[in-house]
Amino acid sequence: MTFIKNRAVHLVVAAVVLATLTACADGKNEVPTHSMVGDNNHTQTTHDSPNNQNGHAEMNHANMNHSAMAMDTQNAPPHTQAYLAMMNKMGDEMSKAGNLADADTAFAKGMIPHHIGAVEMAKVQLEFGKDETMRKLAQAIIDGQQAEIDLMNGWLNGKDTTTQNANAPHAKAYALDNSHGEMMTAIYETDPDVAFAKAMIPHHKGAVNMAKVQLEYGKDKAMQDLAKQIINAQEPEIKLMEDWLKQ
Repeated sequence: MTFIKNRAVHLVVAAVVLATLTACADGKNEVPTHSMVGDNNHTQTTHDSPNNQNGHAEMNHANMNHSAMAMDTQNAPPHTQAYLAMMNKMGDEMSKAGNLADADTAFAKGMIPHHIGAVEMAKVQLEFGKDETMRKLAQAIIDGQQAEIDLMNGWLNGKDTTTQNANAPHAKAYALDNSHGEMMTAIYETDPDVAFAKAMIPHHKGAVNMAKVQLEYGKDKAMQDLAKQIINAQEPEIKLMEDWLKQ
C-alpha cells in the first residue's frame, strides 16, 4: 500500500515537471519566432523589397548618367572645352537677334555674334591646331570676319535693336537653322584640326544661309552687299575644308 502511494506521488511529480518543461520550451520557441518575423519584415521593407531595389537601381543609373556627362566634359580635350565655353553664348545672342522686326537689323545683330563665334573658333585652332592649311584658314577667318564685325557695328548705330516680331518671315527663316547641333558634335573630335574643320563647315553653312535670308527679305544696300560678300567668301572655304577632310 505504501509502495502504491509512493508510486502515485512520483507520477504526479513527474507530470508537473513535464508540464513545466513543456511550457518553458514553448515560451522559448515563441520569442525567437516573433523576433524573426519582425526582423524579416524590417529587412524586407528597407532592403530586400523589389520595388526599393529597383528604385535604388534607377537612382544609381541616373547618377551614373549625370556623372558620365560631367566626365565627358571634364575629360574632353582642351580644344573641345575652349569651343564649349563660347558656343552657347553665341547661340543665345543669335536667337534673340533673329526675332528683331526689321530684317536688315536682324541680319546685322545676328551675324555679329555669329562672326564673333567664328573668330573665337579660329583662335582656338591657332592655339591647338597643327595643320598648316587649317591654321592659314583660321587666320584668314579672323582677318576677314573681324573687319565685317566692325562694319556691322558701325551700321547699327542709331538703329532700332529692340522691337521684336517673331512672326516675321525672316525670323521664321532664321529659326530653321540647325547648324549648332552639328557643331557641338564636331568639337568632340580628338584631333584639333579635324574638330576645327568639322565644326567650321556647319558654322559657315549657317552664315551662308543667314546671308541668303538677308538677300530675300532685307532692303538695305550695305547689308545686301555684305550678305553677298559673306556667301562669296565662305562657300569656297566650305569646299576647302570638305576637301581637306577627305585627304
